[in-house]
Parts: sequence; C-alpha cells; structure tokens
Amino acid sequence: MDPFDQYLAFCEPRRDSVDLASILGPTMPISLSHVGNYIQRYVRAYKGEYSRMVTPFPDGGGYPAVQISAFLYTRELTCIVAADGVIILDESRIPNRIGTALPNHYWWLAGGPAVCVDYEPTEEPVWITDYLKRLGIEDNKNSGILRVISARLPGHIWNSEFPKPEEFAMVEDKELKVWTVRTLESVKEMLLRITFGAVGNVLPADYGSAEEDFWRPLTIRRIGFFNATRKQRRFINYLEATPHVDPADWDPRNIFVRVRADVRRDLFWGALNFDKLHAGGIFSRDAFDSLIFEQLRSTARVIDAFEKLLETEGVESKFHDFIVHNPMILDLYAEIKSKPRFSYPEPSLSPTGKTYVEPDFILKYPDGSYKYVEIERPGKRVKTKGGHPRRDMTQASFQIAEWRHFVSEHYDLIKTEFPGLSSNTPAWVIISRGSGKEIARYKNMLRAYCASIDALTYDDVLARARQEFSHLSALR
Repeated sequence: MDPFDQYLAFCEPRRDSVDLASILGPTMPISLSHVGNYIQRYVRAYKGEYSRMVTPFPDGGGYPAVQISAFLYTRELTCIVAADGVIILDESRIPNRIGTALPNHYWWLAGGPAVCVDYEPTEEPVWITDYLKRLGIEDNKNSGILRVISARLPGHIWNSEFPKPEEFAMVEDKELKVWTVRTLESVKEMLLRITFGAVGNVLPADYGSAEEDFWRPLTIRRIGFFNATRKQRRFINYLEATPHVDPADWDPRNIFVRVRADVRRDLFWGALNFDKLHAGGIFSRDAFDSLIFEQLRSTARVIDAFEKLLETEGVESKFHDFIVHNPMILDLYAEIKSKPRFSYPEPSLSPTGKTYVEPDFILKYPDGSYKYVEIERPGKRVKTKGGHPRRDMTQASFQIAEWRHFVSEHYDLIKTEFPGLSSNTPAWVIISRGSGKEIARYKNMLRAYCASIDALTYDDVLARARQEFSHLSALR
C-alpha cells in the first residue's frame, strides 16, 4: 500500500470544503510539488554526501559505512505540510543492507520497540493480557513496549484518524516516490494523531518555532505506536518534524549546506551509539545535541581510564572485563561479542579433544565482516631474546586456528548468530606493551608467519582509540 493510501486509510470523514486562501492568505506559503521536489533533491544529495564521507582516504572522509539514516534506503516518503510546520514520515519496513533485523510480525504484542497508549483502568483486551501472561510478561515489563497512561482522548486521536487532505501531490523518480499532503492542522495535532496521542501529550513534542534555526528537527526513529486495543497500529521507521513552512527553508540552494550538516550529525550519532543505532527512540532537538556531546565526553573518559589501567599490572581478566564494559576501546564502529562458545555437536570433539572453543571476542562491522580477537595480559612478551615468537604469541595464534577450524566444519551451528563468519576471517592478538618502528617491523614479520593474524600491543590499541576519537571529533 502506498504511504498516501495508508494516510487515507486513517482519515476521518471530510469536513466541508475550505477556502485555503481565506485562511493562508492570497499567496500560498509554498507549493506541495515544490516541497516534494525539494525532498527528492535532498535525498539524492544526502546519499552523495554520505558516499563521499565513507569513501576511504584520500578521496573521501574515511568513515565506516554505517547505515545512519532511512534516507539511504527508503523508496517512499509521506510529507505532511501542516499549518505551522512540516512532517516527513517513513513507514517502510525495509531492512538496510547490513541486515539490521526488523521488528517481528507481532511487534505490537511483544518485542516492540513500541509505545502503547492506555487509560486507567486499562483498555487492553483480556485475550492480549492472557497471551502476555503465557509468555511470562505481566504489565508489559520486559516486553519491549512502553505503556503510557493518558487522560481520555478525542476519538480521532485515540484511533489515529487523519484529517482529509486539503490538497495533495506526488513526485516520483526511479529511486524515490514522495507524497505531499496539506492539512490545516498544526504539527502538534498531527503528531498526536500519528502516535495515537503519545507524542505531544504524554511524551514531549518539542519541534521548535518558526523563529528558531533551520534544520534542527524533532525526530522519531524505528519505533511503533498503538493504543491498548491494538485495533490500529503504526511502525515509524523515521519521522522528522520542523516548524518551518516559509520558502527560505525549502529553497533548493540550501541543500548543499544542509546535507553536509545532516550527514555529519548522523555519522557522529551513529558512531557514538552504534550498539543503539537501530533501536527505537524519540529525540528532541536539544536533547539530541546534548546526548551526542555527553557520549563524546564519555568516550574520552573511557580512553583515559584505559591508559591508566595499562599502568597497573593486572591479570588478563581485568583487561577483558574493561573491554566488555567499554567495547569502543577496541573499535568504535564494531559490535562486540564476548566469549561466544562454539560447542562441538555430540559426540564430536575438536582435533585436540575439546568439546568447545571460545574466542575472547568477535567484532562485527557495519559491512557484515568480522574479526577474531584474542587478548593476553600486557606484561607478556611477544618475542624471545633470539627474536622468535614467544610461547604466549604462538599459543594465541593456535587458539585462533582452532576457532577457524570449528567454523570451517560447523558453520551451520553458528550461522544464525554470526552470518558470514568464515575460516578466513582476520584476527588480532593483543599482547605486550610498546610502540615504535622496530616493534612495527617485527609485527609485519609476524603477519607473514601467522596468516591473517595481526599482533597489536596494548599501546597500539590505545593509539587506535585516540585516532578514531580524533577522527570522529572532526565531525563536530
């Protein structure tokens, strides 16, 4: 169903015809086709700027290809031009190219992420309450659904009914279709209707005023809304609300500057919140900015704490625990899995008689690639006085060989959790301290000795973290 058809499906009965000129004045603030064409040009420019920023040095910015925005993959958008602002809405359920999981078919029952608007006493049907109890879920706790209590709402908000559009237009090219509709309602009223009375009532809706700066919208990302009856529901992949309907905000000449600001903002957010990038959320303009900078300060504190930790002599588990709680120290742009257990199917054993093997860490990157990581404590040495790899280094390399062997024989057992992991996946061994040209030369020699295994010292890890942090800070 087209977004516009979805819009009409939620429309309330049409009122008497309205003379727009008598309300908006003799001149329309901006035409719907102009807004639609602007959005198309903006999305194309956004994709182009994103591509430039993720192109490796020296031709581009060198940032990882993290899918930071719905504008990179959505095919249809609905744009609501309200009396005091504009809402851009994407309700697509399209997975992005790195395979981010979509909510399951019954996200509105359990799993979410979603907001359920309810009254006291509850309007939730008994069958839903009983179903959740059978799942071990009571009062929506740990269900992925936030239940919010509202005062009684008008029927058109409770049922998410939209006003009939005063006019509409559609622009389309081979990549994107944009439906634009005009309503005489306010942005706040439309947010209430879209979210079943959640945003702008129980939850704040700070989308600013026309006198404020451009391009600082209220955004809603990847979260569903419904009322407690579950008769209607809506999953919002992306929504932004802005208070500007004047021609200056929609002048195509500002797109060049706007996409540069927006892509950098989204890359910044995506890096600092990679583990939460595709979780649901409602982000006000000021809260979004303050959250980003607090995350930046927090990352700086983690790097400083890691440097202080290296000054102590601790057991391996001490450093492992630090990485588990501060995974960005290994890689700012990777999801980290600690000690995944690869168990051999009974009665099979590994060639060395083990029932399972267990990597210290597996890193998963935005492009779907992986890296194995084995850590040793910093006090261990890489080489002997004669220049040969020490036992600690060769033992770590052998453990990586065991993991790769398991994957080559039993990929079917881990493909659900680690799709695409292979016996050729590269690896790190993190061991010892030190930096400089001589150590770098020795590590290069080890790379030839141990196929697809890089030896990193803890000082290398610290230096990489500082470099990534500096690179990220340049987006501010």
